[in-house]
Amino acid sequence: LGIALGLIIVGAICVIYRYIADKKEKQNGRDKYNKNLADFQNEYNAYANKLGVVRNGTQVILLDGAEKIPQHIWISEGKINLFPAREHYERRISAIKRPDITELKFRSIFIEDIWYFEEYGELRKYASVSGGGISLKGAMIGKIIAGDAGMIIGSRESIKTDIVSEDDRMVELIYKKSHGEVENLEFSHEVYTVFKKLIPDKELKRIRNLQ
Repeated sequence: LGIALGLIIVGAICVIYRYIADKKEKQNGRDKYNKNLADFQNEYNAYANKLGVVRNGTQVILLDGAEKIPQHIWISEGKINLFPAREHYERRISAIKRPDITELKFRSIFIEDIWYFEEYGELRKYASVSGGGISLKGAMIGKIIAGDAGMIIGSRESIKTDIVSEDDRMVELIYKKSHGEVENLEFSHEVYTVFKKLIPDKELKRIRNLQ
């Protein structure tokens, strides 16, 4: 009995010790994550200030391969400027790593070097019809309430019509780089309104109308 009691006590001590160790490990992980987050935020703010990034609340989505990167956008000294938003990279922070701040790409393009911006793709809307099939549950309820006639009526599911939108529109910005090469950047469609406000003379439709 004494041996059994001793084993129980030892087992209980091991469980308590493991619980305390796990809790401490989780707390250490949270502390390391919070430190990485705070360090990254400080690094980002210092780097953005050094580059003169204007964080005025206006953001656009740059399409970089399969990645969608929100960008601060502003105009200064005849240039349109883009710099990634901090929040996008905070999702990559963990207890063991954080993004390298120098990998965040600052883009600055002279407005006079921009050829045009253009939207392409389509916004499609169509009706999606569902229902109209056989409902066994409805048939059973209909039979209970109104007999065989109710069973026939209740067996039919109601038909539902929804308007579905598919939007694959994007915006392309074409410009000339400093050494003469032509480059393009792609954005989600929301940037179209921003570009029309910031660089209206570079809208392809407007250029064509003037010609």
